[in-house]
Amino acid sequence: MVFMEEETMALHAETRLAAIPYSSQAKGFFSKLDLSGKESLPEGLVKKYYN
Repeated sequence: MVFMEEETMALHAETRLAAIPYSSQAKGFFSKLDLSGKESLPEGLVKKYYN
C-alpha cells in the first residue's frame, strides 16, 4: 500500500519535514452519526471517535 508518492517522500526525507497522517472525514463517522444516531454505528467506530 502506497501512502505517499516517491517525490513527496524524498522531499520529506531530505528536509526532515514531518508527515502527519490523518483521516479528515473519520471514515464517515460524523455523517453516519448525524443520519442514523450512535446506536446504528459499528462498535469499533464508536470506541474510536465518540468521546
